[in-house]
Amino acid sequence: MLSDLKESISEKGAQGSSCLYSRFFFGFVSGVAIAFIVSFFTLIVMMGKGSFISEKQAEGTGLKDAALPAQQQEVQISPEKIAEKAGIDAKAFSACFGAKKFADKINQQSKDATDAGANGTPFSILVYGKQRIPVSGALPEENVQAMIDAMLSGKDVPGVSSEDKKAAASMKIVPLSESDWVRGDRKAKLTIIEYSDLQCPFCQRFHVTLENILKKNNGKVNWVYRHFPLVSIHQFAEPLAQGAECAGNIGGNDAFWKYIDGSFKG
Repeated sequence: MLSDLKESISEKGAQGSSCLYSRFFFGFVSGVAIAFIVSFFTLIVMMGKGSFISEKQAEGTGLKDAALPAQQQEVQISPEKIAEKAGIDAKAFSACFGAKKFADKINQQSKDATDAGANGTPFSILVYGKQRIPVSGALPEENVQAMIDAMLSGKDVPGVSSEDKKAAASMKIVPLSESDWVRGDRKAKLTIIEYSDLQCPFCQRFHVTLENILKKNNGKVNWVYRHFPLVSIHQFAEPLAQGAECAGNIGGNDAFWKYIDGSFKG
């Protein structure tokens, strides 16, 4: 009898343990399922709003265009509107832009950029006499100014080794010509040749840097703009470049630079 009682108690204990385990397992699974459902519907709501990054948050980060639908980007980036703000005759601009007459020039300048060692934008070359210093990317203004100061004073350029100087001396650079668009005095001592993309956010940032550099150096530096549209990632870069050339062709050097400024500043 005693053994029967022990067996009965053992069976009940086992049943109780099994029941507790079942309750725990069921509660755990239910909790996970509820969390998954809540997360899923939260994600759906966020996607329904169109973006994980608001337009205001994206401003100034280089992400603004990426955070907007393609249709809105197309409205934002309009060569015709940029030309209109720059004061270019609309009819003449439309005829020039539709003909795509500067495609060869833009393609050649892109090739010149890669021949000089560019693999992205902005890519610039500081030229002072026979000295050439490549500048890759949107360097801070103080860094660029330090390079210019060193070059003009005949000192070692900060961050540039003797090996870098030798490599730069053999760079394939197309010299300044009458067909170039130049901001500043063409006879300035130092020339900045920039290869740029009008849809590139880093180029936009560097554009302001070079504007400030020209103001600070009071006629000692000029700035040459050449095209390097990254068409594989920026669908509006090439049309914007075409528009810039049309603006210059119609209205001259000042009109070209107004169009460039308008492309970056809106």
